[in-house]
Amino acid sequence: MEISYATVREYNLLREELPELTPIGTDLKDFQRPWVVKKILESYSTGKILEIGADRCELADYLQKKGFEVWVIDVYDNFGGGTVRFEEVKRKFPKLNIYRGFFHENKVIPTNYFDVVYSCSVLEHVPFEYIQPTIERIYSCLKIGGFSTHAVDFTVEGKIMINRPFMNEILRCHHSNVRAEEVREKALADVDTFYLSPQGHYSWRHFLKKSYDEYPYRRVTSLNIVAKRHA
Repeated sequence: MEISYATVREYNLLREELPELTPIGTDLKDFQRPWVVKKILESYSTGKILEIGADRCELADYLQKKGFEVWVIDVYDNFGGGTVRFEEVKRKFPKLNIYRGFFHENKVIPTNYFDVVYSCSVLEHVPFEYIQPTIERIYSCLKIGGFSTHAVDFTVEGKIMINRPFMNEILRCHHSNVRAEEVREKALADVDTFYLSPQGHYSWRHFLKKSYDEYPYRRVTSLNIVAKRHA
């Protein structure tokens, strides 16, 4: 299992290797999206993959064009900052297998089928009580030897630390012995840690229609997970 946090060094490498997915932007997703894709492409050139919380299906479309069979599951009700409607993405991407709803409740997506299950800035929005059934469902959908990979928004310092229990639950359900506090301490001590920029903070605050004091996220990095299904 691999547990890490976002770094400026890795962002620079992603910018050079996957420039089409790595804008010179201000959002944490400018790191997370190419990081997830790189992890997939390092292990597979084709195969079956599932994205949880795809929203506009940008990564799903990119990977399908690379030759992957791509499935998508998303609630498509603007939950967690989603922006598009189910009918819109179904119409725009007719070749993608797109399903609507919470992943752990879906009965159509097959088990023991996928080489990779991934998400980008999604698991931190899953209701706490759904984290364990969601991750259990991820493992059941993977083939033995397949892996899940997730980039999760992680606030390591600031007024809002509410996501620390979420991070620990996500790690626990992935059978990791690492605690969120350990990742936090390493990230805070590392001058190379990649954080959400002030410009990104401003954009999200306005998108969510929050005042500055209502949206006090600070030092938000990405908690990165790669976990293989062994049995």
